[in-house]
Amino acid sequence: EANIRCQEYDIFWSELFYSFSPLLGPQELEILPENLSGESSLEKLRKLKEGLRVENCLYFLSALDSIAWISNTRSFHIPEQSYFKAKAIAVLGENLEAIVCLPTSFSKKSSGNLQNISFLSPSDFSEQMGEKSLVREQLALLKEKGFEKIFFNPNAMSAGDYALVCEIF
Repeated sequence: EANIRCQEYDIFWSELFYSFSPLLGPQELEILPENLSGESSLEKLRKLKEGLRVENCLYFLSALDSIAWISNTRSFHIPEQSYFKAKAIAVLGENLEAIVCLPTSFSKKSSGNLQNISFLSPSDFSEQMGEKSLVREQLALLKEKGFEKIFFNPNAMSAGDYALVCEIF
């Protein structure tokens, strides 16, 4: 009997979620306004920089929920998830910004602020470039600009991402 109630509960919340989720296509991102996200991406980047206590550094994000959080962006193309496939680099220098590298082009529905967020996809540069090449290129460009330190969460990083970061830094 408890098992049946649990299943009914899961079905209820699943139906409720889909009835209220935005009607986004598989290649659309929605930028959330501050009244839904609680604070701007700039405020989140500022807190990240303060927490690291290091000037002019980078923070590599590969955990999908962290990327959605820092960019105040959501999408529903991964079943039952509100985040999207991407890698991100938080640039914590004099100017604060986040570079979000997407595997494909996405259209953006914006009711929020995109001031400190750049969305890039391989198709913005060339048909032959893949997501990994795009991330590698962005990291190399940032290193050329003088960023020598990069931080990341080892518990939220794949071996491939770790190798990529080590290749550049």
